[in-house]
Amino acid sequence: GINAEYGGHSKHKMNKNINRQSKNNLRKKEKMKLLQIWLLFVSALSLFGAFQAFFLETLKDQQFSNAPEQVTDVARRLFGSWTILATVILALCAFHLHEKAIVNATLGSFIIVFIVYSYETFIAKTIPLWPNATAPFIIAGISFFWVIIDKYTSSTNENYHYLLLLLVILYIPFNRININFFKKPTLIK
Repeated sequence: GINAEYGGHSKHKMNKNINRQSKNNLRKKEKMKLLQIWLLFVSALSLFGAFQAFFLETLKDQQFSNAPEQVTDVARRLFGSWTILATVILALCAFHLHEKAIVNATLGSFIIVFIVYSYETFIAKTIPLWPNATAPFIIAGISFFWVIIDKYTSSTNENYHYLLLLLVILYIPFNRININFFKKPTLIK
């Protein structure tokens, strides 16, 4: 039976729609929890990296192993400070995934990771791609796209085409760049 009280829909159909919405909300909360755990894990990794930059020689000996002589104490402290800032941004994002400004700052921090490690790996050649730069590229890549997917597919699935366009735009330059055109920068003495 159709009941006018429910706008022409049966009570059973209305309850079914409410149950479906509740299940979708529950899935969204579970997805957010996984993303939050991931961002906190990455934040902890960043904090560990900052600790190493400040107190250990691993930044010089392992991270920038192609040019350890270029890693000064000042460079280590700057790298450590930048990494602490990234740690704070990631932790904030994990607890405030609904805040657009914090999410955008987090996405920006992943883009900075890509830029810094791309420059140091492919242009300056101070960091070897394997194994030193591979982990930051993978972790920042997974994190970036997971946050993008969560951001643009959270309310409706209509935004998938924007995500696909973004992936294509990001893929084309990396597929077409010939790294041999770049020269290693010279040090100013």
